[in-house]
Amino acid sequence: GRMTVSNGAEDGGTRQAVNCAEEVPRLTPLWALKAVYCIGTGSSACLWKYITVFYHHVGLTNTQIGLIQLLSPTVNFVAQLGWAAACDRLGSYKEVLVISNVL
Repeated sequence: GRMTVSNGAEDGGTRQAVNCAEEVPRLTPLWALKAVYCIGTGSSACLWKYITVFYHHVGLTNTQIGLIQLLSPTVNFVAQLGWAAACDRLGSYKEVLVISNVL
């Protein structure tokens, strides 16, 4: 809406119309993906904090738990080297990004 604002002089002051309606932010089409990402990251953080307790509960030894916990970062490291090599070979990261998201 529009609102009339005076300069403070009651007897002959000038009046000016001011647009006081703020622009309301609208949801972008990516809001659902952002929400899924947020929930997924939060649930993952909760899971990985207590996964070793679960492993111990099902009867794994500390050595077995350590090896399982070592597996994920090792696979991630090797996979990143593989994706980097694919980017270098193709000369662009966009195609590799599309392929990695499909997998």
